[in-house]
Amino acid sequence: MTRALLLLLGFFTCTSGATAQGRLVAIPEAEPSAELVEAVRVALDSKSKPLHLHLGESAPEGAVLLDTNDYAWLWDRELAARMVRSEALVLSGGSFLQWYDALLTDRRRMVFTAGLYDALRKGTDVIGYGGAAAFLSRGTSIPRAELVAREDSRPRNPRQGGEQRPVVGLGLGPPGYIDALAFEDGSPSRLMNALAETHIDLGWWIAPNTALLYDYPTSSVRVVGPGHAILLDLSRARRKRSGTSGARLSVLEGGDGWLRPRRRLLIPSALRAPDTLADGTAAPAEALEAAARRTAGFLPESPAPFHGNLRADMDSRWTGPDASPRPLRLLLDWRHAIQKARPAEDSTKSSAGDSAVPR
Repeated sequence: MTRALLLLLGFFTCTSGATAQGRLVAIPEAEPSAELVEAVRVALDSKSKPLHLHLGESAPEGAVLLDTNDYAWLWDRELAARMVRSEALVLSGGSFLQWYDALLTDRRRMVFTAGLYDALRKGTDVIGYGGAAAFLSRGTSIPRAELVAREDSRPRNPRQGGEQRPVVGLGLGPPGYIDALAFEDGSPSRLMNALAETHIDLGWWIAPNTALLYDYPTSSVRVVGPGHAILLDLSRARRKRSGTSGARLSVLEGGDGWLRPRRRLLIPSALRAPDTLADGTAAPAEALEAAARRTAGFLPESPAPFHGNLRADMDSRWTGPDASPRPLRLLLDWRHAIQKARPAEDSTKSSAGDSAVPR
């Protein structure tokens, strides 16, 4: 985590003289549909083909290979200059941990990372696919099995464990933790447990065929694509050891957004005429019921330590076509049990520090 924070500090230092003008798009799918790629292109109003950078041992046709066996590209000044000159960048390939190992395990600031920051400052749009999207965000959760080979992958608190471990990413955007079905073992309960464990107050559950677009100049997030996203805002929630209550839950369709400075929703879908909501069935007068239907798959069905409840947030309303106030947001309460990790059979006391994996 310290290394990630150092790089973030470097980013804000390099942008202190000028606000970042670029936009960042997170697409959970490693290979997004052509429909979603086109929707993102239209949302960004891109006029030219993006520079495609692919992390792995081989790259698709037309993409620049970021070889995981030879990290010379981390110091390639010509590549960094191309990134800054490009209208848009696409980062694909690799898992979250592969991106982390490439960019954050070395304490030095690589030419590649500097080029990425300079591109955002200049106004280049950055699009992350799959593991790159998770790495560019504030963080996500990773199956603990992937961390077994790493030095001291145990949690800070030996009384807490579980099969999933929240980890922080580069933190460029979108703000908050993200999770999605496209990520390995991705689930809403995993996202909520991550927010409870890390005390981060913002989380995004991204439905399939959906992207999040973070605009730096306006500090706003917009949903792009035919799917939807669910925003969990815990800034006013009550957190206890046994659970969380009053988390604000919002269902955002394509075109809907969220303004970060005021934590305010931008919901053009709520202003549409009756019978023209994104799901094609619900009228604005049934906004609460429609949101409840959208979140039916969000609440886990059976995980033993989890129990959730949805209710209307009567303090968050919009005016319907008949001039009557309608609930726009839901409140989510959940309680969870602290999972206890089983000590290893040959457990010994150790004062080892944190692993290289970010917290």
